[in-house]
Amino acid sequence: MNHERYIAQCIDIGILTTASIRKYPLRSGNIAVVLKAYALNAKLPFEIDNNNLDVYESYRLFLTEKGLAWLINEFKKYTPAFLRTGFNYAFSIASQADIDNIDNYVGLNNFKGLIGINYKQGTQNKALLVRQYGKNNKLRVETMFDTLVDARKEVLHLTRYYPAEQFTLYRLSKEKKNGVYYKKKVPLFLTENRRGSTMNLPHLKGKL
Repeated sequence: MNHERYIAQCIDIGILTTASIRKYPLRSGNIAVVLKAYALNAKLPFEIDNNNLDVYESYRLFLTEKGLAWLINEFKKYTPAFLRTGFNYAFSIASQADIDNIDNYVGLNNFKGLIGINYKQGTQNKALLVRQYGKNNKLRVETMFDTLVDARKEVLHLTRYYPAEQFTLYRLSKEKKNGVYYKKKVPLFLTENRRGSTMNLPHLKGKL
């Protein structure tokens, strides 16, 4: 998916980091805004889907100082009308005065790490890990976990013995009205794992 590739590229060039260098991480919508700015700058395709922002919930990302300065300068390239439509998550209620003084615009406070929600990684939702294997993947094993953290720990263990391609991880969200759980596919490994110590584990080489 484009967002996964663009996140990796933004980390590689120093716009984003997984290091907790600010008080609060980027909200899901603001991760999408950063990726949109990056895509426009690099002339790559990308659209912000406001109905599907939960694809970013498994990431804990921060703008570097370089990344923050770059992003604000990118915003300054665009007209107020484009900012409100192309980056509506950040600028939908921005006044002309806000845009004229964009460096101090309060709508950018989450980009600066001044406001936000500091969830513990993986503790918001239950998780479902599915392993499919055998001829035509007809054999299926499902395991429930209380948190995504627990599920990902098990993935790291299991992928020592089975191919990572056999596994699919879902975050489970409970519908308040009917108590039914809905599942949403999420990455098997957090961004930190892809770029951290687990990258050197022999059983994950070529998988991350």
